[in-house]
Amino acid sequence: QLEKRGLRGTFFLFGSGIKPIEIPIWREAAKKGHELGNHTIYHLCGAEPVDCNTSLDCLYCYTVKLMLGEIKVMNTFLSSIDGKEIHSFAYPCGEYKAGGIDYTDSLYQSGLTKYARDGSGGVLSDLKNFRPMHVPCFGGHSGMTAEQYIAKINEAVDKHGMVVFIFH
Repeated sequence: QLEKRGLRGTFFLFGSGIKPIEIPIWREAAKKGHELGNHTIYHLCGAEPVDCNTSLDCLYCYTVKLMLGEIKVMNTFLSSIDGKEIHSFAYPCGEYKAGGIDYTDSLYQSGLTKYARDGSGGVLSDLKNFRPMHVPCFGGHSGMTAEQYIAKINEAVDKHGMVVFIFH
């Protein structure tokens, strides 16, 4: 539908969700100008404290080093599909802490990505103070109506800014 309207999108992929049969489809999408973004390998959520002896599938049980390693491996996987070395990033579930530690500065300093989409809603209008590791967006589960989407687009235009929508 995007291509029919002359538009391109960014698709944030997580590695464990991709089937081998889908790789040619993603490769073709990249050739057509769509961006493949990094959404980690496992798409772990849950930044709140849990017992890591019983629950390893939670960001609270990760370290910053482990998270950056996962992002690096996913970039390599995406590179094998689209040939690009660096990919945009989307925090799983909008959470940017691993083991309770904010890893946004470490991610930026690592050079693994140029920007990261977070889970906050909002129109980005202060481009002078743009924080590339915190690009706000409106989520696909928000229940927004078409009129509300149009209102956000108009707000971005009025503020000479930008708005990002995600769809799941």
